[in-house]
Amino acid sequence: MISGMVTIDSKYLLELINPIKAIILFSIIYRAFFPLKFTEIKMDDIFINTFKMVAYGALAIYIYLKVNNSGVTEIDVLTLFTFILAALEATHNFMNTFGVYIGSTIRLVWDHFFGREIL
Repeated sequence: MISGMVTIDSKYLLELINPIKAIILFSIIYRAFFPLKFTEIKMDDIFINTFKMVAYGALAIYIYLKVNNSGVTEIDVLTLFTFILAALEATHNFMNTFGVYIGSTIRLVWDHFFGREIL
């Protein structure tokens, strides 16, 4: 490949999962407070977002497992950026598909047991 490839410590890749978890949790809580209207949910968007979530998620999981299980201490920057973009895109597509439904379900359960006022 390219000789003299720029490398970076692999711990940065392995530690990027924690902010992704926080983003997903925030998205679900946000959707519980501000759920989408039924007319804002489009089936064609859900289909393509689900497909993209699976594809980007598989790539991010593959890179994460390869780096985590191989025990390497340095990775090239291209691998790091590919992982970051795949993980963020998979997270974004998760929020646009399943995160909306999880947050809306929490909102419906809250409204059922505690009334309409959530704040």
